[in-house]
Amino acid sequence: MQEHPFIRVVPYRITAVAMAALLTGIYTVSLVWYGKLPVLPALAESIAGILLLSAAGFWVWYVTGVLHSIPAQAILALTAVTCSLAGSLAIAFSFAPSGPGHFVYTLPFRFAYCLGAWIILLQWYRIYQATGCEENVQVPGNAVVASPVAPEGNKPERISVKDGTRIHILQPGEVLYIQACGDYVTLFTANAQYLKEQTMKQLEEQLAPAGFVRIHRSVLVNIQAILRIELFGKETYLVRLKNNVSVRASAPGYKLLKERLAL
Repeated sequence: MQEHPFIRVVPYRITAVAMAALLTGIYTVSLVWYGKLPVLPALAESIAGILLLSAAGFWVWYVTGVLHSIPAQAILALTAVTCSLAGSLAIAFSFAPSGPGHFVYTLPFRFAYCLGAWIILLQWYRIYQATGCEENVQVPGNAVVASPVAPEGNKPERISVKDGTRIHILQPGEVLYIQACGDYVTLFTANAQYLKEQTMKQLEEQLAPAGFVRIHRSVLVNIQAILRIELFGKETYLVRLKNNVSVRASAPGYKLLKERLAL
C-alpha cells in the first residue's frame, strides 16, 4: 500500500491545508451571499462540513487503488457528502434550534459544492498514482534510459536498504516497483516501502537481469508483478500491478516493456 502523499510530502500537506481553508472560505461566502446567512453561522457550518469532507477524503486514499466498481465509488461519494452535510446541519441546529429553514433552501448548492470538491480530490489521487514522483533531473521527452535487452550477468541475490540503525535485506522478487525522486528511490513491496539513497540508473543496471524494466523515467517495475496494461491517454499507458497499484508508462517505456514481454 502506498503511503499517503499528504504524509509523505510536506508541500502536499501544506497545499491540502491551504485548499481546505480556501474551500471553507468560498463555502462561507457562498452561504452568506446565496443563503442569506449571518457570517458566524455560515463560517461554523462551512468549517464543520469541510472538516468532515477532508477527513473522509484523507482516508479514501487507502481504497482508491482497490475500489474500481462505479456503484461502489458512487456510494462512497454519497456517504462522504452526506456526512459533510450532516455536520453542517448539526451546527445549523445549534444556531437555530427551532429549525434551520435556510439549510433546506441551500441544500442543492451544498450538495453540489461538496460533491464537486470530492470528485476533484479523487481525480488528483488518480493522477498522482498514475504519474508518481518525477525525477529532479529533466530528461528530454519521455526517454527511457534502458536497453531493450536485459544486460548479461548474474541475477542480484538481494537488495540492502539502510533504515537508521537497521538494515533491511530484500529479495528482488519481493519488490513490485521502484519510484524515483532525484538521488533517492522508494522500493515498494506488497506490505511496505523502503527509501534508498541510490539513483534509478544504478538500480536499473543492477536489477535488469532480475526482470525489472524501466517503463518511465521515474518508474522501474518487476515484470512478474504486472497484472495488466491499460491505455491511459495518447501514447500513455497504465501498468496495473498485482497489488492493484497503477503506474504510468511512457511510449518508449511501453515499447521496451512489450519487447521484454515478447508481445
